[in-house]
This record gives sequence, C-alpha cells and structure tokens, in this order.
Amino acid sequence: MTTSNRQTMMFEYIQMQKVATVAQLARHFNVSEMTVRRDLVALEQAALIVRSHGKAEILEQQDIDIKFSQRAIKDLACKRRIAQLALPFLEKASSIYIDASTTAYELLKILPDTRPMTVFTNSFAAFNLISNNINIRPFLIGGFLCKDHNTLDDETSHDIAKKIFVDVAVISCAGFSFEGAFNNAYPGNQIKRIMIGNARRTFLLADHTKSSSRGIFLLSSWDEISHFFSDAPLESTLETVIKQHGVTILT
Repeated sequence: MTTSNRQTMMFEYIQMQKVATVAQLARHFNVSEMTVRRDLVALEQAALIVRSHGKAEILEQQDIDIKFSQRAIKDLACKRRIAQLALPFLEKASSIYIDASTTAYELLKILPDTRPMTVFTNSFAAFNLISNNINIRPFLIGGFLCKDHNTLDDETSHDIAKKIFVDVAVISCAGFSFEGAFNNAYPGNQIKRIMIGNARRTFLLADHTKSSSRGIFLLSSWDEISHFFSDAPLESTLETVIKQHGVTILT
C-alpha cells in the first residue's frame, strides 16, 4: 500500500470512527506508531483532522463532501476569469474530459455551441448543463452519486474511465506547490488520475487561493500537466519550477 493510499484510508477510518488513537490506527493498518504519527501530521496539515494526546479526530467544521451548489458560488469571479483564459485553448479539441470541479463547470458554461465536441464527465451538474447543446455529445461516466450531490464515483466509474481517451482533460485541485497538484479525500480522484493518463493534453485550472497548498496525496506531477491556468500571477520561484517541466502558464 502506498503512503497516499494509506493516508486516504486512514482519514476515511477516522471519519467513520470520529476519533481514533495512534495505537488503534497502528493495529488497524498494521504499521508502526511512528508511521501513523507521520500520516496524521500530513492529514492535519491538509486541515482534515486535529491531533491531541495520542489521538486524532475529525474537525467538526470540516465538511469534505460539501455540496456542489455551495462550492459553485465560492470565489466565482476567479473561476470565471480562469475559464475565459482556458477557452481559446480548446478550439481544436474534439473530445474533452471535464472533472467535477466548479472551476471546470464555469468553463463548460462558455463553450460555444457552434462546433461539434464530445464531452466526458463524471459530474452530474456538468452533464445536465451541456445536455441541451445540440453540437455537444455528452457522455456521463456512471456510478454511485457521492455525498457532494454531484460526483459519480465507484469501481464501475473507474472501469469506464480506463476505456476513454480524449484530446484534453480539464481538472482542478485542492492545492498546488512545487511537486504538483494535490487533493484531499474528495470523490472522483481516481477518475482524474486515469483521465490525465488517457489525455493528449491536461489543463489544470486553479485559483490563487490554492497556491503553495498541499492535500493529503499527489494528484499529478507537473510533468503530467501541459497547461496551467490561474487568475493571478504565481510567486516567481514557483513559476520557474513549473515552467521547467514544460508547462505553459496562463494567468
């Protein structure tokens, strides 16, 4: 089991139990208490849990499965600026994957209805948005509906995604830093990883609030990203590192 997978499973276990001790987690995952403590530090840094006196518990105010409708209105102006930046780069794409993020949803809103295109998505909201566009062939990557009331994600979804190849994958993330794009325990991460591998180009859309931020596991390295779009300029050192990986940056 990889570190990122164990940390994700550890978070889900704590989420289910509400509180868990270091010793309890070590027994459950068959690892040392030192390994558990390192994993809990990572989870705490991602603002998913709080540690105290040899135990870990879920932050009461943290809602990992926040509804899509609530996320959609946060930093809306930033998301719309990013969508406008990315739109011209889809001009020659005949097939795209759109993830279940609200930033990618804003890009779908402004897709022209004058050019044929196939859009694959595991976002219920995205599918509904484009279903009446006569020039777009929408494909919903099926599965069970997650608690965010928008994302479809389970083993069936993953099997379907493995058979889909697109010109462009459009994704967002919980945060990005020198290593790449990170996510927390949000649904749909595995589908994103599959589609990144199955796309000729991958567009990462992320606003300035996610800069120099990490999640509990790496979603993609910069080597897997072709274009990065944000609403504000990046810190110079971070921008230099990203460009060294061949990423085209638009802000």
